[in-house]
Formats: sequence, C-alpha cells, structure tokens
Amino acid sequence: MRLYKTKTLVYMTILLMLFQPLSGLFSHQSINADERDVFLVGSFGSDGDPTYWNPSSSEFQMNNAQNGHYYLEKTLPAGTYEYKIAINGGWDENYGANGEQNGSNMTLSLEEETTVRFVYNDESHVVTTITEDKQPRLVGNLQPVIDAGDEWSPGTSTALLTDEDYDNIYEFTSQVPKGDYEYKIALGDSWGEEYPSSNASLNLKRPQDITFYYNHETKEVYTNLNSNKDEIDQASLFHNTWDETYRDPFGAVKAGEAVTLRLASAKGDLEKANLHVKNYTTGDSEVVPMTESGWTTVDGKDLDFWEATWTPSEKGVHGYKFIAYDGEVVKEYGEDAQQGQAGRSGDTVNELFQLTVYDPEYETPDWMKEAVVYQIFPDRFYNGNPENDDAKSNARGDEPIEYQDWGELPDNPRLAGTSGYDGDGIWSNDFYGGDIKGIQEKLDYIESLGVNTIYLNPISHAASNHKYDATDYKSIDPMFGTPEEFKAFTDELKNVACT
Repeated sequence: MRLYKTKTLVYMTILLMLFQPLSGLFSHQSINADERDVFLVGSFGSDGDPTYWNPSSSEFQMNNAQNGHYYLEKTLPAGTYEYKIAINGGWDENYGANGEQNGSNMTLSLEEETTVRFVYNDESHVVTTITEDKQPRLVGNLQPVIDAGDEWSPGTSTALLTDEDYDNIYEFTSQVPKGDYEYKIALGDSWGEEYPSSNASLNLKRPQDITFYYNHETKEVYTNLNSNKDEIDQASLFHNTWDETYRDPFGAVKAGEAVTLRLASAKGDLEKANLHVKNYTTGDSEVVPMTESGWTTVDGKDLDFWEATWTPSEKGVHGYKFIAYDGEVVKEYGEDAQQGQAGRSGDTVNELFQLTVYDPEYETPDWMKEAVVYQIFPDRFYNGNPENDDAKSNARGDEPIEYQDWGELPDNPRLAGTSGYDGDGIWSNDFYGGDIKGIQEKLDYIESLGVNTIYLNPISHAASNHKYDATDYKSIDPMFGTPEEFKAFTDELKNVACT
C-alpha cells in the first residue's frame, strides 16, 4: 500500500476495519445477464460486401470491455455512413439513434480516412463515436500552473484525457496548486465542441492531486472531489486509539514523551484540522494545529491523514478529540459510548479519547513485583463473628438489609417477577456475614496457597455490601468488625508472610 506525499513517497501500514469500501463510482452494469455478441452494422463497404449491413460480420463484432460496454476501433475511409447495433448476430434485437430499440439509423461523416472508436453501452443502448483527432483535453486558466500549455488554449494543451477501459469515461490526473480555477474539456485541438457550456470551477484550499473526468456519453464533466461546496464526509473521519497508525506510541505515555495522533478523512475533504487536548487534573485545554501528512487508499477509498505531535508536560489523565474544518463547516471526532478503538463524529462531541500520562521517575515497589495477591470481598469470604451480622438495620436510607444464608445465591433483581424469585428487588443490600475476624481466622489457609499479599475490597463504613459507596473512610463498617478486631487482624499479619 503506497502513501503519497506532496513531494515524497512514504509508506505506511494501515489496519482499518470500520471504513466502508468506495462504491463503484464509475461502474456501468449491463442489464443483460447472459453473454451477448454485439455487432456494429451499417453501410461499411458496398452492397454485396460481407461487411455491408451484415448483422453477423466478424469484422465488425465489438469487443466486450467487461464493464457493461462494448467497443470497436476501425479505420474508415472518407464518406458518410449509416449504422446501428445488432445483438447476437441477427435483427431481432437492434438499437438505433438515442438507444431506441428498432430505432432509426445513426449517421457518421468523415472528411478523410480516420480511426474511429465506437462504444456501445449495453444498459442505455447508446452508441458514441469519437475520432482520433477529437481526443478530449483539459483547457482553462490552470493549464500553465500544471505545465499543460497556455491558458485557455486547446492547441497547446498537453492535459489529454484517456479512456483505458472503454467505459466512455475519459480521465486525466495532475497535482494542482492551491487556487481558484475555471476549465472546460475540449474535443480536439481547437474550439468548436467543449463541455460544459459554462465554465466548470475548481476551488482548492491546498495543493491536491485532482482527477478530471469527462463522460463522452452524457457530456458530464467533474473531478474526484466530493464537490466544491463546503461539506465534510463524516463517515470517512476515523481514529483508532488501539492502532499505532493513529496513535503512536500506543497506551500510556511518560510526561515529556511525544505522542503522535492522526485523523483520517476523505481525500481532499478538509481545509484544516486541529487536535483539542484537555488536562483533567488542571482543567486546562490546548489546541494543536494538525498537518496533512499524506494519503493512501483503504478498501478502495482514498483517505487523507492529518497528524499532530503533542508532548504532555505533566502527569495525569488527559482527553483529546479532533476538530475538522471545510470552509464554514466544522465537525468533531471524539470518543463514543464503547470507549476504546474508534469513536464517532458529530457537530459537537463532548466525549474525549483518554490518554494517561505517568511520571517517568516513578518506580513500582519491588515487593509488588514479587507479590502473589489474593483479593477478598469481605462479606462473602468467611463469617468469623456472627454477633456483628445485625450491627446495622438498614442499607441505603430506609432500605432494609437482606440477610442471606451462606449457601444461597446472591439476590439478582433482574429476575424480579420470574418464577421462584424471592428477593426484595434491591441491589447490593444482601449480606452473608463475612467479616475481618473471618479473614483473620483463615490466614493460615491463605498462606498455604503461597499468597503473600492480601487485597481487600473496601471495608470503610458504607451502605452497600461492596462498600465502594463509603461515607466514612476512617471508620471500619460495623458489619465487618470493630476497630479492635481490625487492629488484631493487622497485628497477626506481621507474624505471617502476608502483607
């Protein structure tokens, strides 16, 4: 996969899973499923010749371009010709002017011997012709800036459009500098047949590779840009926090370490982009301008990559999002409800991708590196002192405490209303009686497992059984024991391997 820069070729590995493939913008599918033999039939030669109005002349059988079109290039002498299209070597299915079945003959006049390209569209049934002296070319005030001749000069234009796959779409690609331009597509090296009737416009806010298209059947002229209006293709905006293509390095970074963040967008879609970073600790925010680093093709779609390198100066948790601009249009891309990997776009996105910054001088304690940890949910571990089981009469406010027998399953209010449910429908108010005394009594068992570190879920005074809703961090919850029991527990820990 090649990534193109303005002056330099660079390479980037892209792993994208959420982009939609580029639709077949120039796909022309035949409405006929079966293989068809298509013949150009007309006054080629003289009456009695095998090529004269012969619907099965092998010399005038058209080639299948495998895109819904058939083509034939023939060098014909000067003269006036009439012709039609015949299908499968007979007259049962034939097409004339304007693609009409059984329609009138079409006419072609040549002043001298000329090579003519005939292209038949098996969907519209229209036939087009173009002679070698009528090759489409780009003409306009942009000719000098792309080194393609003088301004508005068909005769000097070297920006020749070609149709390599015979689908009647002629194209020419060139890098065009920033600026406002007008242009037409002229057929041949002089004025006389050019499209569109009014000049087409091209407004570029930065240098870009532009592909100009001319549809010889419809006479439509356009470019690979979405449009010249200010708009942003939100579906193409993309960032993935888990992919180093978009965030390098991955994961947490040290204070003072540079991190590069990238945003993908449809090619040529954005005028500029900014990175918005917020320090959650201080509340400070900053905006970092992004630069366009290059483009590549992903799943058939051309994408620009915008990047900014930001160096955090302080440890803490930071958040970031991207702000994309095209003229007066502004869109944002930030975190979505899933958190992690890709995000979402919108007019305003308040959720930020998280970036953790840590102190580069911090060293984890050596004892923790060798720790074998046993995490304990105290209420569910062991009941060492049944006398504290009813130390409180309520959980949250007036909510009752639901006492459970040790062998019972915890209450699951999601089952309320189902057969056999006998709980009270309240979350986290069911208790089993486990306490600090119970943990102390099982220290020998814990040590026998090879454990040297105990991690307790919260034991502070709180309403719930999990104690994460503590109301007094300096007091042990009475259902877990007394301060004296807690001190006895910690004193015994000093005599065993656990900490």
